[in-house]
Amino acid sequence: MVGADDLFLVSGGARGITAACVVGMARRFGCGFLLLGRTPLAPPPEWAGLGLDDAALKQRIAADITARGERPLPAAIQRAWRDIRANQEIAATLRAVQDAGGRARYLCADVADEAGLRAAIADVGPITGVIHGAGALADKRIEQKTGADFDSVLGPKIGGLRALLAVAPPGGLRHLVIFSSAAGFYGNLGQSDYAIANEILNKASLQLQRDHPACRVLSLNWGPWDGGMVTPAIKALFAQRQIDVIPVDGGVEVLLTALEADRPGVQLVVGSPMRAAPAPLAGELITQRSSRQLSVEANPFLADHMIGIHAVLPATAAASWMIDACQRLHPGYRLRRCDGLQVLKGVVFDEQLAGRYRLELKETAKDAPAGIVRLDALISSVTAEGRPRYHYRASIELGRAVDAPPTLAGLDLAERDACDGAALYADGTLFHGPSLRGVQRVLHIDGSGLTLRCALPALSAEAQGQFPAGDFNPFVADALFQSCLIWVRRTYDAASLPLGWASAEQYLPLAFDTPTYLTLAVREATEQRLVADIAAHDAAGRVALQLRGVEAAVSRQLNRLFAHDRATGSPR
Repeated sequence: MVGADDLFLVSGGARGITAACVVGMARRFGCGFLLLGRTPLAPPPEWAGLGLDDAALKQRIAADITARGERPLPAAIQRAWRDIRANQEIAATLRAVQDAGGRARYLCADVADEAGLRAAIADVGPITGVIHGAGALADKRIEQKTGADFDSVLGPKIGGLRALLAVAPPGGLRHLVIFSSAAGFYGNLGQSDYAIANEILNKASLQLQRDHPACRVLSLNWGPWDGGMVTPAIKALFAQRQIDVIPVDGGVEVLLTALEADRPGVQLVVGSPMRAAPAPLAGELITQRSSRQLSVEANPFLADHMIGIHAVLPATAAASWMIDACQRLHPGYRLRRCDGLQVLKGVVFDEQLAGRYRLELKETAKDAPAGIVRLDALISSVTAEGRPRYHYRASIELGRAVDAPPTLAGLDLAERDACDGAALYADGTLFHGPSLRGVQRVLHIDGSGLTLRCALPALSAEAQGQFPAGDFNPFVADALFQSCLIWVRRTYDAASLPLGWASAEQYLPLAFDTPTYLTLAVREATEQRLVADIAAHDAAGRVALQLRGVEAAVSRQLNRLFAHDRATGSPR
C-alpha cells in the first residue's frame, strides 16, 4: 500500500497524463514525487499570462522577438511557444500536487541518461517508488521506418527504464509502476516500434516481479487516453474503429485502485481492444481450413464443465472458436450475427477424443458498400476408422460496425419467489464449477420464462486456454444456456443440454465482472424439448446479445450426471 512517506521518482510526470496520475496519487495517498523532464524550468515572461489562448500567446512571442531586433520566423515562434507552455504546465502540476496534499519537486534530466539522472537526484532522500511514464511516438508503416525512428521510440521506454533502475535499484523499492500500452498487447497499425518497446516493458515487469518479490511491480497497458498523445484527429480515427478513449478521471481511478489492491497481477490491460482498421472487402469468396488439438490440460476451465466424469466443450466455446477464426480472417470486422448454431456431436474429452479438430470457413457473401461479410463455419474430426465426424456448425456475419442495441420490451426485474444462484450450483440444477458460475440470483420464474442476474468474475488468460474471450465471450455467454437448465429443472424436474440456436445478434460484448440480466421467454416446451428466446441486457433493458430459437433437449436421465460429485467420483 502506498503511504505518505513514499517518494516516487517519476519520468514524464510533470506534464500530460502522467501528471494527472501524480496529482491523483497525491490526493489519495499524500506521498511525494520527483518529477523528471527534459524542459529546463524557467519562469515564463511576464507578458505570457496564463489566460492567453495559443493564438494570442504566439502574437506576443512574435512581438517580443521583433522588439529584440530579430525576425519572428515561424519556427522560432513555435519553439518559444512550446517552451512557455511546457513551463506553465510544469508549474501547474507542482501547484496541483501541493494543493492535493502531496509534495513535488521538478528535476531537469533525460530519463535515458543514467549519469544525468544520478546528478539530478544526488541530494534527495531515499526513493521508495518509480513510475515510468515517459514515451515518444514515430508512427509510420514499418516499411517506412528508419533506425532513427526505432531509437527515438525505444530510447525513452527501454533506455529510460534501464537508467531509472540503475539509479533507484528495484531491490530497494516498494513500488514500481510502468506505463506500457495496449499497442504492445494487441499491436497497432503504424506502431511496430512502439508495440515492441511496450511489450519489452511488459516482459521486464514480469521478470522484475519474479526477481524482487518485495517490490510491487505493476505494468499498466493503457489504451488511448482522452488527451496526451491522442489528438482530435487520432481520436476520430479511434472512433471509426470502435476504440473507446479512456477518460482522464477514469484512468487515474484505475491506477489508484490497482495501487490499493492486494497484488491483482503484474500486467493489466486497460481500455477496449485495439482493433485493426477493417480492410475493404474485395476478391472472390474464399475457403479457409485450420485445425487444432484440444486437451483438458490446455483449457483449465474445462475442469468446471464436467458432465459425469468427463469434461465437455461448452457450445459457446465452439461458437467462440468459429467467430474468432472469422475475425482473424477479417481483422477489424466486428461480430454482428451467429446464426444456425448446431451441436451435432459435442466434443467430449474421453477415449474417443480426436487427435485434431478441423475448422472450415467458407465465405458465402461479401457486401463491400455495407462492409458486411458472411461465412459458414464447420468443426469436424476424423474417426479412428477414417470417417468424418461433424461436431458444430454456424453461419457468422461480420461487419465494419454493429447496429445500435435495442431495448428489451416488457422489462421486468422485480423479485418474485427469488433464489440465490449458489443454491442452484449446489443442488445439481447446474453442474458448472467455480469459473463458470455466473448466475447470481433468479429474480423470478414461471411457466412463461425467467429473469436472472449474472456476473462472472474474470478468468485468467491461462484458464481461458484456447478459447480466449474476445468480441464474443464464451464464458459469460454460457450463462444463457444455464438459464435453460434452470427453467427446465423448475418446470419438469429434469436436466437439459443445449442443441443450438436459430439466430444470435450481438450489439455489445459481454464483459467479465459486469452485472448482466438474462431474460428467457419460452416459445415451446415439452418433457423432451425446450425452445426459447434469451436476451442478455443491462438494468435499463439495453440488449447486448439476443438469442432466438434456443433449443435444448430435456431428459430426466441426465439428472444423475448433473449431480455427480467431482471430488469423490460418485453420484450424490
